[in-house]
Amino acid sequence: NNNNNNAAGSNLSLEMEFQPESPIAILATPVLTLDNALALKVLLPSVLESMNDAYLPLNKFRNLMGALYGGAGLAHLFDLYFGGSQLLVSA
Repeated sequence: NNNNNNAAGSNLSLEMEFQPESPIAILATPVLTLDNALALKVLLPSVLESMNDAYLPLNKFRNLMGALYGGAGLAHLFDLYFGGSQLLVSA
């Protein structure tokens, strides 16, 4: 649970829960937790800070989102080949 209040009075609360079923998913939990913390504690604040300083170009946003989705995609690919991906099994 992450609460973040800024000077304008906004409130953001993010929660995520899951029950890992494959050994790869269990081993990936610390990596995904670190990835989430990096995104919320470092990347998001740096983007928000740069938005306050000047207009943020669309390409900077695309690069950030591309890197985040690329990392998630690689994690899913690894789980697909080595962890018996529950997402594809249930589809």
